[in-house]
Amino acid sequence: TLSPFTLIKSFFSSSENFIPNIIQFSYARGALIGAIKSIVVHFNINKEITVWTPSFISDTIIYLLEAYNIKVSHYPITNNLEPDWDKLSFIQFKEEDIFLLVHYFGFEMATQETIEFCKTKKLHMIEDCAHSIVPKIETGGIGTHGDAAIFGLRKALPVPHGGFLLMRNIKFSATNNVSMVSGIYRSPLKMIFQWLLCKLKVKYVLNLKPIKKFVMTEFPENYSLFDFQENMDSISRKITNTVNINEISEKRISNYLYYKNNLSIISKIFIPISFKIKNKQTSPWMFFFFYEQAEELINFLRKNGIPAADWPTLHPSILGNPDYDFENYLYKRSVALPVHQDVNQKDLDFIINKIKEFDMQLR
Repeated sequence: TLSPFTLIKSFFSSSENFIPNIIQFSYARGALIGAIKSIVVHFNINKEITVWTPSFISDTIIYLLEAYNIKVSHYPITNNLEPDWDKLSFIQFKEEDIFLLVHYFGFEMATQETIEFCKTKKLHMIEDCAHSIVPKIETGGIGTHGDAAIFGLRKALPVPHGGFLLMRNIKFSATNNVSMVSGIYRSPLKMIFQWLLCKLKVKYVLNLKPIKKFVMTEFPENYSLFDFQENMDSISRKITNTVNINEISEKRISNYLYYKNNLSIISKIFIPISFKIKNKQTSPWMFFFFYEQAEELINFLRKNGIPAADWPTLHPSILGNPDYDFENYLYKRSVALPVHQDVNQKDLDFIINKIKEFDMQLR
């Protein structure tokens, strides 16, 4: 949602980058392909490289790499969503390949181990912080350890779209575009209308259709392929410079911890222990956990007007593929709940009570 007061205030804000020395895009995906191209040019890599990603990742990343004819391979992870170092030791990496470390849901994941691993294997490292927002880049903080890092803004801020690229001692090299189709742009007017409904306490429930895991979801035509080099627009820049990111992060952390304190007592819920709050470096995108009857729980919550979801949308080459049994098992059990800054105490209690009600029905 977007407060009309925030929009009005943004008219008087600067459209300059809110963090120095970053390059802004409409989506983090544009930042990623820019990071890859910049690494290749800066280090004068003249051979085919492979970008290594976990297979438990949004399909849009794989679509992106395919669109640019970049070879992609997958590395194994644990149920805590960190790289599985034991299994990684048996994989043959080529020098100068790129290792994408995903900081899931805004939580910093196994950074020091990845730095050492990439150093030993002579790999380039990109930090995927697409689920993260930070008020400023902290020395030694999330996104500052690899050759480059990508961040998303539309995941947590009331902007039509936005993301940015941060590079460490590398000059930016723009890549060619592969499409001129416009990306998915959220209307500020619609976001204001949603804000108004919330403030008026009008029960505004989207058409929350049941989810069906392992059935490919239908998306808009421009879901996977659009103008990746599209710049972040002036309205999104101005809103980003207007909102209080520290306040938003604190609210999201508070909501996350409230969920965790109340749901961790349910024996069937598994919350990855790697999800640790770090001061000013963590802003949870959503409350994510594993639950054996995940699909049933999600649909029960959606029937009650709660926008629970599953994550990720696995790429067709991974979804249901027996070569990725473990990742599909993780996906089968994945549940995501909103930690958005507009979610209040009453909302949280309602969601938590509904989860406890569902869990009791299974006993």
